[in-house]
Amino acid sequence: RCSIPSENTKAILALSEAEKIDWTVIDPDVKKHDSTRMQIIDHYRQAGLVCQTGNNDVRASISRIRQMLQGNEGHVFPAQHPRAGEMGAPRLYITSDCDELLWEVGQWQWKQVRPGGVDRETPLAKHDHAIAALRYMVMRNPRAAVEKPSTSQYERFMAIAAEMKGESLKDKDFTD
Repeated sequence: RCSIPSENTKAILALSEAEKIDWTVIDPDVKKHDSTRMQIIDHYRQAGLVCQTGNNDVRASISRIRQMLQGNEGHVFPAQHPRAGEMGAPRLYITSDCDELLWEVGQWQWKQVRPGGVDRETPLAKHDHAIAALRYMVMRNPRAAVEKPSTSQYERFMAIAAEMKGESLKDKDFTD
């Protein structure tokens, strides 16, 4: 959790080193100016991150996430799913290793609605960084993955993730 754009960029690029990155979406607050009157997004771009600001339409993004989590009769469950090959799969999965996102979803709270109020779907802006990242991603309307990363890419990713968590890599099983 770096606060300096160049450090953030270095970490992002290290995590995605072996991947072909089509786009990177970033919090719209980076359009703000820093003390040098430069937009924060420009610091990221100068550090080498090709990025664009995310769409921060909260209601629309929540609606899209709900839609993507619902089963779709024309969509097949992927090979790694227990229902592999069956129809009716959702377009979005949140896996059990998304610790921060799962924790945030459990903590998410909605603003209180006054009797007769219509603003029913407004979440509190608290403990929501991973949720915001998911919202920005689904609003970017990403295409489905077409090829599975090679084992070596997966191993590299897992090694970096484990290192960031301070875990030992000895005796890790990377064959999920």
